[in-house]
Amino acid sequence: MSRSGLLAVLLLAVPAISLPVTNDMNKGDTKVMKCIVEVISDTLSKPNPLPISEECLETLRGDERIISILRHQNLLKELQEIAAQGANERTQQQKKNSGFEDELSEVLESQNDKNKQRGQCQPPPSRKSSLNNM
Repeated sequence: MSRSGLLAVLLLAVPAISLPVTNDMNKGDTKVMKCIVEVISDTLSKPNPLPISEECLETLRGDERIISILRHQNLLKELQEIAAQGANERTQQQKKNSGFEDELSEVLESQNDKNKQRGQCQPPPSRKSSLNNM
């Protein structure tokens, strides 16, 4: 009986082993992949790009993964634009600050020159007056 039981188990196991492996991709995934391949091949045919079939356009427009990728791409473009705008504003602010610093330097140098000229025109204080002030 043990041999017949083993034979029965083997007979039941063989059909399970010989079944084809189920593919995780469904028909929608296959359709999307074919459309992506169509778009890429049509785009790469440089001299005369072929128009994409209406069916593929609808398939790609309706696929949530493609929509998500496009949203992500748009978000990245917006972030790049914001970063570029910030860099431009920072450059303009630095130019303004640099102009202010240059102007301030000129005013201080001018003031310093005036002070030097005043110091040369006025006689140095005498020792007597400085000693009397003590």
